Amino acid sequence: MTFTKQELEELYSKQGWNEPRLRRSFANKQELVLLSGFANVERDGLIFEVSFEQIHEEAYGFAVHVCIELHQSKENFIGYLFIEGNRRPLHKPVMIPVKYGFTAQANQLLTAVIGLQYVYNVAGVEDLDYYPDGMAVW
Repeated sequence: MTFTKQELEELYSKQGWNEPRLRRSFANKQELVLLSGFANVERDGLIFEVSFEQIHEEAYGFAVHVCIELHQSKENFIGYLFIEGNRRPLHKPVMIPVKYGFTAQANQLLTAVIGLQYVYNVAGVEDLDYYPDGMAVW
């Protein structure tokens, strides 16, 4: 989902946050690793790929990560688990409201990541609706 520079600047201004600061917030959380560094958001969209401790990696033979991306409407982010190397949701993406203010937005996104990490840690991914290939369209 791509956006023009103007669309993103308007969103950042309207919501009181910015993409580099959100990335730094994820990068500073213990036990989380931000996989997607500073990307070209005009080309790739506003995407955060986050890794965490992989307690099932040995059994599965692959890593699972969380993706948070800004929906085309710019009113929500969507969050989902995906298998490394195939960024397709393994389940129906979770809607995460866009919030005003950096702290509120960072907390909202972090809560979503932790919730999806919890699903992985407790239940794994083999029973998710779109395992192993991921959703074709979302």
